[in-house]
Amino acid sequence: MILDQKVLLQGKDAPVESVSHPHRNKLFLHRDFTFDDDVWNLHFRATTAVTPGASKLSFRTFPPSVKDDVKEFIARDCWGVGLSNGSIKNILTTLKQTIEFLEQRLGEDFSPTNLTRHDATALEEYFTYLADQYTQRFRIACVARFAAFLREQHAGEPVDFRPDPQAIPYAANTGRSYSRGLEQVIPDEVSEALMEAIYQHNLVLEERAKISSSERLSSDHLYLVVLMLLLFSGKRGSEILLLKRGCLREPTVEEVMKIGPGIWLAYQNTKAHLKQKEIFIPEPAAQLVREYVARVLVWTEDLARESKLDKLFLTKWQARGKIKEYVGVPSLRAFARWLSGEITEDGGVLRGGFIHHYNIKYLGEYYYINPHQTRHTLAHKAYLGGASYVEVGDHLDHTRTTQGLSPITGIYIHGQEKDVQLIREMHARRVLTGKALPVLNNRSVAASHLDPSDVAIWREQGMVVQPTHYGH
Repeated sequence: MILDQKVLLQGKDAPVESVSHPHRNKLFLHRDFTFDDDVWNLHFRATTAVTPGASKLSFRTFPPSVKDDVKEFIARDCWGVGLSNGSIKNILTTLKQTIEFLEQRLGEDFSPTNLTRHDATALEEYFTYLADQYTQRFRIACVARFAAFLREQHAGEPVDFRPDPQAIPYAANTGRSYSRGLEQVIPDEVSEALMEAIYQHNLVLEERAKISSSERLSSDHLYLVVLMLLLFSGKRGSEILLLKRGCLREPTVEEVMKIGPGIWLAYQNTKAHLKQKEIFIPEPAAQLVREYVARVLVWTEDLARESKLDKLFLTKWQARGKIKEYVGVPSLRAFARWLSGEITEDGGVLRGGFIHHYNIKYLGEYYYINPHQTRHTLAHKAYLGGASYVEVGDHLDHTRTTQGLSPITGIYIHGQEKDVQLIREMHARRVLTGKALPVLNNRSVAASHLDPSDVAIWREQGMVVQPTHYGH
C-alpha cells in the first residue's frame, strides 16, 4: 500500500489523472508542497492570527515504515475533513509521541501492522502520566482513530491494536463550568475600569507618538484598538485580528431609519469558515470605532503597501533565529500577553500586562482576562437587556437546531443573581428596558410580543410560560 502511494504521486508535476486519491487532488492542487514533502505549510488555511511558522507540519522524525501512513491520515482524516491547523498540529504531536514510545518499546524498525493488544495497553499506561485527564483521553482517542485508519489501509491489520480512551477514568468537573454562568462574564466594575484604562492609555500613546516613530509603537497602538473592538462587537479574537482594511460600512438611509445610527463591521467567521458577514455597532460606540480604525489605517499604511496584505492590523517582527523581518498580523497569544501579562503558577507576576499597568482588579485581586470573555459578556448582557435567545445566537454565529435554539448559546447567557439585581436597579432608574424585565419583576405577568425562542428558553429554565389573549 505504501509503495503504491509513492508510485501514484511522483511530485508537483505529476498529472492529476495519475493520482487515485480524490482528496489529494483537492488538497494539494496548486500548493508549494506535495504529499512526498516532509514539511507542509498550512498557513494558507489558518483561521487564527498566528505566524506562518506556527502552521507548519513536519514529518521528518517519523520512521519510513509509518511516515506515509501518518501523512495519509493527516491529509484525509484531519485536513480533509476541515479540522483547524491547531487541531491538526495537536494530533500530529500525539502521533509523534506515540511513535517515539513504540520505537523505544519495539525498536526503530517496528511495523505498525504488527502492533498488538499489549502495545495498546502499554500506550494507555504511558499516556496516563502525561498532562491532565482531558488531554490523556484526547491523546488516546487520537491514537485509536489512527489505529482504525491503519486497519482500513492494511486489510484489517493490526487487528488487536485498539487503544481505548475509556482506559482513563472519567471524573466529573467539580469546579465552576461555563454552563453555570459565570466565570466567563466580565464583572461590570471590571468593564468600566477597562474603558477608563483605554481612555487613559490612548492619552499615553498620543504623548509617546510625539517623540517616537509610529512603527515602534504599532503593536501597543494596535492592541488597544483590538481590545476596544472585542468589547464592542462580541466577535472572536481571531475575527478581530484578521479584519480587512475596508472592514467598516456606513449604514444606508433605510437602515438608519430601521435600526438607528451606527456602523457595520465586516468580518470573516473563523470558526465555521463562513463567508464574510457583518454586524452592526450602534452609537456612541460606532463613533469610537470609526476614529480608532481610521488611525490604524494610517499607522499600518506603509506595512500594507510593503506586504501587499489586505489586513487592518499589521506589525513587523523578526522570527526567532532569523535576521529577516516579516510583516504580518499580530497573534492572539501575543495580544493576550499584552492584556493580562504572564504569571507563575503561584500567582507571581513575570511580566506585567495592561491590567497590571492600570490596576484592574476585582474583589481586591488582579482580574486576568481571557479575550474570549468579551464575547460571553456582550451576549450575556444583551440577553438580560432584552435581546431574544435567537438574536443572541445569530450575533454569535451559532448554528440553530430545528427548533431555532442553539445549545451553545445557552452557555453565554446564563446569569448570576447579581446581574439580575443590576437589571432590576437599572430598570427602576428607567435606564434600561427589555422583553425579560416584566418577568424579572413579577412571577405572574402578561408579556406581549415575545419571540418564540424566549418562551422556549424560559420554559427550559423552569418557568411556566403559557399563551393568553394578551400575550404570554
